[in-house]
Order: sequence, then structure tokens, then C-alpha cells
Amino acid sequence: MHKDYVTRENNDICLDLQENRRLNDGEAMKLIKDVCMLERVQDLQTLEKNRRNNYIKELKRKHGLSVRQIERLTGVSRGITQRI
Repeated sequence: MHKDYVTRENNDICLDLQENRRLNDGEAMKLIKDVCMLERVQDLQTLEKNRRNNYIKELKRKHGLSVRQIERLTGVSRGITQRI
């Protein structure tokens, strides 16, 4: 009976783990420039507040950049980056 249970077909769905690989700073800078349509990543600081915040939110949630990496590369303070 135990053998029947173990070998029986089923429709179980397993949780596949996704690998979270962080981008290095060069890759992150290119991503920020492309997403935010900027010449220099530091120009993110000069954008209108709502527009800047939307970009930061997208970089964090959709692209997986860390708060510290965004802060380091763009110059936008950690406090602002964390709150968004």
C-alpha cells in the first residue's frame, strides 16, 4: 500500500525558488539610465519629486535594486529611498 501511494501520479505544484541576483553597480547604472531616460544617474536628484519617486519605486519593486545601491549611485538620500 505504501508503494502505491509513493508512485501514484499527482498534480502537485511545487514552489520554485527564484534566484535573486543583485546587479553590480555598472549594470545598475545602465538600468537606471534606461528606465529613467537619463544621461547621468545623478540627474535623478533633479527630477520633479513625484516623477523621481515613481522611478525609485519602479527600480526597487520591479527591478530589485536595493535602497543602498540606489542611494549610492544616484545621490538620493537613503531616507527618501526607504520611504518610497
